[in-house]
Amino acid sequence: MMQGLRRTFDVAAITTIIMCFAVLGMFLRDLGFFLPRPFRDVQTTNFEILDDDRVLIEARYSKTSARCEFSKLVVFGLILNEPEALTHEPYRGPNVDEQRTPGAQVMRIAVQRKGVNWDSYEMRTRHFCGSEVVNRLFLRVDPSDFLKGEET
Repeated sequence: MMQGLRRTFDVAAITTIIMCFAVLGMFLRDLGFFLPRPFRDVQTTNFEILDDDRVLIEARYSKTSARCEFSKLVVFGLILNEPEALTHEPYRGPNVDEQRTPGAQVMRIAVQRKGVNWDSYEMRTRHFCGSEVVNRLFLRVDPSDFLKGEET
């Protein structure tokens, strides 16, 4: 009798553990933990004011997967974490929209400020990695980290 009860308890415990891992796995997948990573090691290497209405943002990163195809880059200016889309263009370098091979990369873009001193800038990307659509924050830049004592 005790052995049958113990066996029932063991099966129930194992089933509960499996269900917990399944739910955790679904939750982590929804958060993007298991999606492909089209890039990694992103670092802002330069931020400067180009003229009255444009800033330069330069970043180095590593493209990680040949199977991930770049689709879109969107730049936002943020004040109090409220985003506004900004226009951008390549700056003395390859076009942002070019497909790049895996390995070390540099991206330089000139971003229109719209006459605003933004608290920060964000770049977000979309890639197609096989059948997966991967939307990721590429980089966030705080101008005050680069422009000590200057107008941002």
